[in-house]
Amino acid sequence: MTTKSVSTVALERVEFAPPRSDERVAIVGKTGSGKTQLGVWLLSISNFDQQPWIIIDYKRDRLLNSINGVKPMSVHAAVPSDPGLYIVHLDPGDSDAINTLLRKISAREDCGIYIDESYEVPDSNDFRRILTQGRSKNIPAICLTQRPVFVPRFVFTECEHLVLFRLKHVKDRQKVREYIPDELTVDLSARLPDYHSRWYSDKLEHIFHLGPVPDAQTL
Repeated sequence: MTTKSVSTVALERVEFAPPRSDERVAIVGKTGSGKTQLGVWLLSISNFDQQPWIIIDYKRDRLLNSINGVKPMSVHAAVPSDPGLYIVHLDPGDSDAINTLLRKISAREDCGIYIDESYEVPDSNDFRRILTQGRSKNIPAICLTQRPVFVPRFVFTECEHLVLFRLKHVKDRQKVREYIPDELTVDLSARLPDYHSRWYSDKLEHIFHLGPVPDAQTL
């Protein structure tokens, strides 16, 4: 597979493009692989100046909480009407709180979501509705996980973009391989340089090789 870095953004006449404002992205990779950095980069180029984006933070991530201008939000509050970045801190296992929040986002529409650890979100009707109706409701989503095998399949079936960092467990690699066409040959066990990733575009049915995104200070 011939590859180009994100700085050159071209591969065999197929042009790389970041997700549109109404699309969904799934990012997978082991701890320390660079997935949160890439997720924050995607947030930085999202349309948060036009609609609210809510960050669902299960692990009190330092990078997410250091974003300039991010506003703390209670899980019990109404979904904001003003554009901007908002962050909600949730405890793992609090399924009632996350389902209530997702239900409110679905009812409001026109609101992006960023989920830091998608395997913490229960496979509920509320989560499925966000994923399956996201395009029509204008609810773009960025979903991250280090263990794809534990994540509801709708995260992968409904995403337009699947970003693959290094995965240690063979079952996790097998899981994500199910959502890439068989004709696209890719060895997910082949190690990429640190902070590099494989970006699969469902629309283009093409895999790009991305180099590291801007560092935390730049973002």
